[in-house]
Amino acid sequence: MKQAEIVLMIVTIAAGLDAAGSTVAPANPATDFAPQMRESMYAPAKSRDPFDRPGEQVTKTSTSQTPIVVQAPKRQIPPAWFRLQAILLDRRSPMAVVNAELLELNKPATMRVGSYELRVKAVEVGRDRVILDVEGERVEVRLEEPAAPPKPK
Repeated sequence: MKQAEIVLMIVTIAAGLDAAGSTVAPANPATDFAPQMRESMYAPAKSRDPFDRPGEQVTKTSTSQTPIVVQAPKRQIPPAWFRLQAILLDRRSPMAVVNAELLELNKPATMRVGSYELRVKAVEVGRDRVILDVEGERVEVRLEEPAAPPKPK
């Protein structure tokens, strides 16, 4: 008896769901809707190639259609971008703190400077200076002189 009641309830629920689905209004659009489509008049100022890489300029020669890749000039990296804050001298592994980043000798690191992410490596650590290899360019950064304490009055 119990099983028969359960089966009857399931059939009743299924019939109710089926009936509820049929009472939904059909999704017919209004008959007075008539969209007016016009052709776009947009014309880009210059075309863009999706395969262009930033920093490279591709030109085509007039005699052949083989593209010639011209590298953009390397950006100059001024020493003012880097601030040497501390030097840790050790015979085996000297280190330097540059822009709040700990750089070990000859170990590359990625450093964020302004809007750039640069690959930086300390190639020489001295008592008051560090020579950095910044993406193939050598940059010397000197330790800042501490500010003189104020004179008593």
